[in-house]
Amino acid sequence: MRRSTSNRRSLLTILLVLGVGAWLTRPGTCDEALKNGDFSGGRAGWELAAAHGALAGFTVDPTPRLRDGNCAKLTVTRPTFTGWQIALHSEVNLERGKRYRVAFHTVAEKQGHLELCVRAVRAPCRVLQLARIAVDETPRSYSFLTPPVPEDGPMRVGFWFGNSPKGAYWLDGVLVEELSAEGTARLERVPKGFENGDFNAGVTGWELRTHRGVVAQLSVDPTPRFGDGNCGKVTVTKSTDTSWHIQLMQIFTVKKGKRYAATFSAMADRPVAIRVAYQVPPPDNEALSTTKLNISTEPTTCTVTSPKAKRDSDMKLAFHLSAVGEHTFWIDKVILEQLPEPAPQQDGPQPRTKDTAGQAQ
Repeated sequence: MRRSTSNRRSLLTILLVLGVGAWLTRPGTCDEALKNGDFSGGRAGWELAAAHGALAGFTVDPTPRLRDGNCAKLTVTRPTFTGWQIALHSEVNLERGKRYRVAFHTVAEKQGHLELCVRAVRAPCRVLQLARIAVDETPRSYSFLTPPVPEDGPMRVGFWFGNSPKGAYWLDGVLVEELSAEGTARLERVPKGFENGDFNAGVTGWELRTHRGVVAQLSVDPTPRFGDGNCGKVTVTKSTDTSWHIQLMQIFTVKKGKRYAATFSAMADRPVAIRVAYQVPPPDNEALSTTKLNISTEPTTCTVTSPKAKRDSDMKLAFHLSAVGEHTFWIDKVILEQLPEPAPQQDGPQPRTKDTAGQAQ
């Protein structure tokens, strides 16, 4: 594949956000650590802080904007240039070495953004997790997995609005819960660098690259097209005759001699063929393998296996979505795992077996 320039990576994602697969979003989690995340207790446990001339208000809204019951309403009237200068936060005790799932529902009166931050209360207030999230009039749910907590003690779960556009934002169902041993073990099977295969952390980890004048947009669709939760949506409004001119991609680390399998669900607004490739990362983009797949208006589940890695290096998983005209694609539940080693073959002649008809095979 020829070298080409690409769009800048979306600012929708920032540091250390590690959501990875549909099988990690809900099963295998433990008790909640954060209290009053549904605001049924009013403002209890939550505090609004504003600094450097920023102005904002925090109220509890009984209107079921996100789900039944109360929700938090944050109104930004004078933003600044830094997110933390308007912060709605609550404290929670986390344990060293453990990982946690942070989830919430959100909606806004117009297009804007907010930031999720999990950081230590004690100086130097180390940031465990920071993510920028796009919001608009459509209610959405997000879910993030933290890195391992570096030390025992109180941490602050905060929503930052200091550089958000003026207007109203709503939050509900804020959840912090420990990831179970089973969930942690599954994470260990995911190649380093791959994340958020279920799009429950927005478009974190994903990049849409376009070439040669094509026009396409990546967004998060909260519609349960593949079951509960978000899915990724790519809208193509200008295409070319070359499939790789639009790529939805992630880069991950591979080990020499190992093979990897990506299982995912996909559909489109009409029947169409796409290609899924394992490639050398940019700028070379050499195709290691390419698989053509037919998808339709109904969800299709596919598995695509990589060739053996020739060395310890990085590899790119890319969905090629050009060459088929104007289309809308949905992709979800992308699970990428290293394949286990095949069982060793026994030395010497193997015994003959018979099928049910009694014929040797």
